[in-house]
Amino acid sequence: MCIRDSLQGVREEGDIDAWLSFFLRAVKAQAEDAIGRSRKLVEIRETVREVPVIVAVAGEPQPTPTEARASASVEPLFAKATDEELLSYGVPEDWLRDVRLAADEEALEALAEHLPAEATEALWELATGGTPVMPVHAAEGADPFAHPDAQRRFLLVETEEELQRALDYPWERWMVFLHPAQRELVSKSFNGPARVAGSAGTGKTVVAIHRTAHLAREHPDARLLLTTFNDALAAALRFKLDLLLDGETAVRDGITVQAIDDVALQVYREAFGEPTLAGPDVITELVLDAKIPLDKYARSIQEELNVKTLELVADAVVHMASLPLDANVLFMTVMATKMPFVGRG
Repeated sequence: MCIRDSLQGVREEGDIDAWLSFFLRAVKAQAEDAIGRSRKLVEIRETVREVPVIVAVAGEPQPTPTEARASASVEPLFAKATDEELLSYGVPEDWLRDVRLAADEEALEALAEHLPAEATEALWELATGGTPVMPVHAAEGADPFAHPDAQRRFLLVETEEELQRALDYPWERWMVFLHPAQRELVSKSFNGPARVAGSAGTGKTVVAIHRTAHLAREHPDARLLLTTFNDALAAALRFKLDLLLDGETAVRDGITVQAIDDVALQVYREAFGEPTLAGPDVITELVLDAKIPLDKYARSIQEELNVKTLELVADAVVHMASLPLDANVLFMTVMATKMPFVGRG
């Protein structure tokens, strides 16, 4: 049974017990999965702590972990925040070291999967130069569902009529549902360009759609552009925008939704006329012409990789094992040594 079948059963037959059973089974499965993953992480951490690794180079004094971190060229994102501040934002104590070692937004993106939503939002605010809103602590004896954090996750249905209205609400409309906590971003006034940052699934696309609709309503004579990476995503944005602005034809007509490549092509045509695009044959010829002078580099690289690949992998593993226990290696960058450019792998 899937979620839509369960909801349909409530709508048509009033089978609330089956829906609650389905919901609670899903919660149980998710909880057991989270517990299993946590136990595996603890086992791995404890195993690593028990393996002493000493890496030394003859004749060269080795820096201590503190000295190694001090010599790093990139300052961690949250170097200026105290432990008390990070804990007050909701960062779990077990993840405090990992958060402190986050050196860039890519590392923060990876950490977001393991942190509470409130802590993730506060860290993004800090990382982008803002000041997070301090969490509200519930008074003793207060209604737990009245707390702002609870209201972000739960909707308290008090009557059967409210439940029926929610079940009868068109499923497509939930695709453009704007959470109350995100409403400020939609109507806020900015002095210049603004960026909304967040991990996958946090509602950035929905915020962008509502923001576009808000600006179109506020400025009826303006033309707005909502752009994305490709045609498929642009089509999805158009579909959701049409749902949101159903019945507001004048507002919808003031918004153009296009993939960024199409936008660039349109701007070029308006400025210079029809472009001359290289066909497959021309592209193949250019690639082959570029390949010839690089053959000697490719051969030297292949020889180097054939001999040293295993050695390099072993060195990388030993290097990571020699790091202090509070280090969290999220990825490793490999730089080419015998090419006219550098690459990332």
